[in-house]
Amino acid sequence: MASNKPLDILTGWLLLLAMTSCAPAGSLVEIGSIGPVQEVFNYQHDRCVVWDAPDTPARAIRTSTGEIRLFAANDANRPLVGPDFDHLSKSCFVPFIGSANPHPEGFDGQAWLSAFYTEDGLTVHALVHNEVHVADSTCKPDRSAACWRNTITYAVSKDGGHSFRQPLPPDNVVAALPYRFDHVADRPNRPTGYFNPTNIVRFRGMFYALFLAEPEAAQRHGACLIRTANLADPKSWRGWDGADFTIRFVDPYREQALIPDQHVCTPVGIGSLDFAMHSLVFHQPSGQFFALMANRRPATPDRPQGIYLARSSDLINWSEPSLLLAASTSEKQPGGCASALFLEANLIDHASIDRSFSVIGNEAWLYLNRYNLHDCRITDDRDLVRRQITFNSR
Repeated sequence: MASNKPLDILTGWLLLLAMTSCAPAGSLVEIGSIGPVQEVFNYQHDRCVVWDAPDTPARAIRTSTGEIRLFAANDANRPLVGPDFDHLSKSCFVPFIGSANPHPEGFDGQAWLSAFYTEDGLTVHALVHNEVHVADSTCKPDRSAACWRNTITYAVSKDGGHSFRQPLPPDNVVAALPYRFDHVADRPNRPTGYFNPTNIVRFRGMFYALFLAEPEAAQRHGACLIRTANLADPKSWRGWDGADFTIRFVDPYREQALIPDQHVCTPVGIGSLDFAMHSLVFHQPSGQFFALMANRRPATPDRPQGIYLARSSDLINWSEPSLLLAASTSEKQPGGCASALFLEANLIDHASIDRSFSVIGNEAWLYLNRYNLHDCRITDDRDLVRRQITFNSR
């Protein structure tokens, strides 16, 4: 159970300095134990409206008063709120919602608050998964995925996460493809853009996050790493180019004389961060970063379905992913249909030194969204669950 007292600032900063030291590549981290499933949010009993299902990995902040605000929300972004993690209740107040603008140059579609960072528990910076579902005459029901263009945008709260606002678009853009969205008649029927930002982590005086890039022209598929020294400035984020953080993300609708291919990121962790990526945390005992992913591909003897964990000392070079939790992650299973899927994982240490819970120790909780299937189909019926987990590091 997390303490309700505000963090001791000096102690917190001294401990956070540990994040500036990388552990040797050979540092070992083993899973000690995983506890039983505990429900945090039950869709049938706790929802505010019909579409009130967890749709992002659980992220939490500790406010200046010690209150916990945990977001595992959809595009209405309603949090769970309470004095600690064992006494959370669903808030029906909507703290932030996108305008659902169907024009890609508007950068203001449906908006999921996906990543948070706060140092004082009052000002909370957020990265937003921003979906624009383009209004186009060729966007037929069977081609809807081709009409989906995604960007990473920014929002901020000045009241401890009770409400968020964004700069007027396009000044809210953190990362967008440098290519204008064209008509979809000849496009592959899949979404394009930048998706699902992970937790924001602090490392060597800078702030970092990962997001998923889908292929488009020169943009390769994979995990893009971005960093900034100023969370309050969405334009200050820079992407990894394969050697340094030089990639400036641009607005192809308003900036002229661009060479678009010079404004795409180079993915990190090729061959390691290849599954559906969820979260990024710093494991203080080993000095390593953990990335959590779900293997939604058909199971093989050496790659069963479940939640996987990859490790890194520098956020660029990543270990082979290892199985953290075996679980059904796709509807069809060898024996028929799964009864539930477990997706969108995050590790949260309830006693973390970090108000944004991006730092964990050897005792943490694995938070998961449980999709309760109906006739082998995903519906709104989803619960947020957690399992206590221990690590052994040496």
